[in-house]
Amino acid sequence: MPTNVPAFDIQVTSKDEVVQDSILLAEELWQLASMAHGPHGQFIVVQANKDCGDAFIITSSAKRILDHIKLKSPMGTLVAQFVQSHINQCHDGGLFCIMLASSYATIRPLPSSTAIIHTTNCIVIRLLRSVHNVLQGIPKHRLVSGTYISSPRTASTSRMYIGFRLALDWTLDELDGIQENDLDWSDHDAIVAVLRGILSAKHVAAVPDAAMAMLVHMFVHHIPWLLEHPTVPPLVRVVVSRPQLPHLTDHMILHHTVLIPGYRHVTHLPLRHVTVALFNVTIRPTTTPTSDIEVTIKVDSGTYHSVMTPSAAGVLQEAELTGWATVATRLQACGVQMVLSQKKIPAFLAARLNDLGIASVERLSIQHLDAVQAVTGAAVLSDWMATDVTAADLGKVDHAYALELGGVEYVALTCDPASHETNEVSYARTRPMSTIKMDCIDDMAFEELNHVLQVREMASWLGG
Repeated sequence: MPTNVPAFDIQVTSKDEVVQDSILLAEELWQLASMAHGPHGQFIVVQANKDCGDAFIITSSAKRILDHIKLKSPMGTLVAQFVQSHINQCHDGGLFCIMLASSYATIRPLPSSTAIIHTTNCIVIRLLRSVHNVLQGIPKHRLVSGTYISSPRTASTSRMYIGFRLALDWTLDELDGIQENDLDWSDHDAIVAVLRGILSAKHVAAVPDAAMAMLVHMFVHHIPWLLEHPTVPPLVRVVVSRPQLPHLTDHMILHHTVLIPGYRHVTHLPLRHVTVALFNVTIRPTTTPTSDIEVTIKVDSGTYHSVMTPSAAGVLQEAELTGWATVATRLQACGVQMVLSQKKIPAFLAARLNDLGIASVERLSIQHLDAVQAVTGAAVLSDWMATDVTAADLGKVDHAYALELGGVEYVALTCDPASHETNEVSYARTRPMSTIKMDCIDDMAFEELNHVLQVREMASWLGG
């Protein structure tokens, strides 16, 4: 706020001065606000929800607008201080406060999840006249205090109006006959303009165009699902890739793709258009003595192609081997071509799956289970016996392949639900999943970013 401002004295300021200064200040606020970033000069707001009470996404221009106001009158001082106090209360709703203060634009609830109001010159003229007429009919002390003012909508009732309620009512009256249009969330240019309006005045304003375009592309991909599920955080992962030259970066987004890092036993890669089963257990199919479990642990060395035979193990019962063979045969009969397991797959089952040509990926960990389900649409099975498995419990993978990024080997699973026919139950389990490949030479910065993402994701999982 500018420091040298005229003092305000209600005793020496005439009513005509108050009215005229209010209108002039409103015009100036409108001119400054209309230069704020936004698609095609329009102002975009998103409705509040139960997780976010602040509904306004164009936020960073308010302070700059107030800094540029020509405060040549006592009324300007009063209104500027009034707006400044509401900016502090509304946090990131600053620009919206400016709009209300100028009585030219506002938001009202819409049936849809988004709202956008298009303001034209004719509306501005109508509002100017409306504001002037209403101001003329309000006593000076009430005009200044903004309290106990009769609403134009309820002229017979005297009600208390704190803050910008009066401006809100004026604007709603004028906009009753105006048609609202929902924001087209597929309009990349419009969303880029909104993001630039938010980021331009912040300390992280030096966002390169390539990164901005990448984030918008990801936002557009996720927004239809998020509008239907506003309380569920998006599934977005970040993996690091070391650029060969510091000045060369190649960020990339992989949609409908989950990358599983580290060593996992996988066979028969790459694969295309396969049916998958997803497990989160390591339950043995039969009850066996403790000594058998100890022997199995020794056998589970990770080299499943050289699994010990029953005669070599010496203690494993034939019934157990038959049980694992039955599990593998049942999965094959269901059309399963890949088995994904949150934990370790028992060695003899993995060997049998390999013999039947069924690929296996194990040790997904809890961090990847939800992402795998989001991509494949597979139900999480909790019984290796799979006695009740149906087609509705299985998922699909368009492409499973090995990928190396930044010296780390990944198993990449990709599936676009729209690319093939799937049953309704499996499709309901899918959701947008994006993996960002980020070229980063700063290990500390990347680890900090990845930590924040993982903690947020884990908190969401535990809370769900």
